Amino acid sequence: MFNKSVCAVAMLLASQFAAATVVTFDDIPGTKNLGIYGIPDGYAGLNWDKWIIVPEISPYTAVSGRYTASTADARNEAKVSSPTAFTFQGAYISGFALTTLHVELFYHGQMVGRSVDVTPNDTNYFLSSGYNGLVDSLTFVSTNKPYYSMDNFIYNEAPAPVPEPAIASMMLAGLGLLSWKRRTGAARKCSR
Repeated sequence: MFNKSVCAVAMLLASQFAAATVVTFDDIPGTKNLGIYGIPDGYAGLNWDKWIIVPEISPYTAVSGRYTASTADARNEAKVSSPTAFTFQGAYISGFALTTLHVELFYHGQMVGRSVDVTPNDTNYFLSSGYNGLVDSLTFVSTNKPYYSMDNFIYNEAPAPVPEPAIASMMLAGLGLLSWKRRTGAARKCSR
């Protein structure tokens, strides 16, 4: 019975860390009307540097819902960042075949990974990050203005660090166990 309980608790804890967050861009206030809206910082736990929500219109096709994310101006770089580390799995990309796009992944200001180059079209392509480590910032780099959009941005929050048990409390627990064992052993000898 004890082993089953331990396994159940371990599986419950593991499932908590395995769940990915899928950002669909369809639940931002104001997107009920056709129009363009900025993605507010903090949306889905991330900061969006001049990203906007645009209604699905070819070649900017949505994977889910009616909206996709694109950049707000004619810059060749757009950023997504977070004050806490996360792992970026990828996002679906669509758009005009006038540009090539890749994602650069950063952790504490150092580039730690880079996706492959893709040329968008009106069929959604899953742009995988190709990197499984922690990041805190992403830069989407296009060769020719923001002729692309993304949908279903997928990431995992970094698990909280597991605190190490204090040495003193472990020693006290061990001494308590030894004391208890000694008493139960002495009680057995007296009852014989």
